[in-house]
Amino acid sequence: MRHSQQDGNNSTKELIEILRGINLQSSPVELAKLFTKTIDERNAARRCLSLALATIQDLETHLDEHRSILMETQAILSEHVRSEQGYLSFLMAAEPRWILDTWISLPANEKLLGVVEYKWSRGETQRALNELCLVRKGIPTSGIDWILCLLIETAILCSCDEHLAAHSNADEALIACEALHREGNFTVARELSGIANFLHGKVFMAEKDWDEAYSAFSEALFVPGYQSRANELKAIACRESNREEPQSESSSEESEDSADS
Repeated sequence: MRHSQQDGNNSTKELIEILRGINLQSSPVELAKLFTKTIDERNAARRCLSLALATIQDLETHLDEHRSILMETQAILSEHVRSEQGYLSFLMAAEPRWILDTWISLPANEKLLGVVEYKWSRGETQRALNELCLVRKGIPTSGIDWILCLLIETAILCSCDEHLAAHSNADEALIACEALHREGNFTVARELSGIANFLHGKVFMAEKDWDEAYSAFSEALFVPGYQSRANELKAIACRESNREEPQSESSSEESEDSADS
């Protein structure tokens, strides 16, 4: 009923627009011709619009087909990369395998991120991001794998000085980690959120926001593999921000022992 009223209103508006252009001195025959011409033009416009919409739909179908072919081709190329000697050497490198002092390549993530990490480590940043896009299409938009994809993208963006996008990605990863924590994956959620904070810290350092960098690195001191570097960068941020570094318990005990002796 509502649609019928709307169609009636549209027809009334069309009629008003037509009447505005009519010469009141025109004869009935001329008016009839004018109405007929207007209706023909309207119908022609509708046919053109229908044709244009059909063309757009056809192009979208072809585009989806080309995307599918591209994804299949990229998947084949990814498998080819895994057989390259350079890739095998990359996997055999001594651990931890740091990439640009920003990301640790772990054997456990090889199946998901190995090719992305390898291309990024070779300086093929855009190809690495393209590969990551392919990986994302094959996994759910939540969970551990999705968070890992967010984190490595954050690391790549950080290395490209895309600070705003890197911060945004890291924030999204932290939100996803909260959901993971609520599901009961406490240890994994804590470690992944620590990596997100480490990456936040790296971006804050690049932005010379030393106070924020200090706080971010403080949240990454418990992450396996990252804790030593996080502690070093935290000390740098502390020095640059003129902040007084809290003395650790072990240092306090050593000082007390020295004083007693």
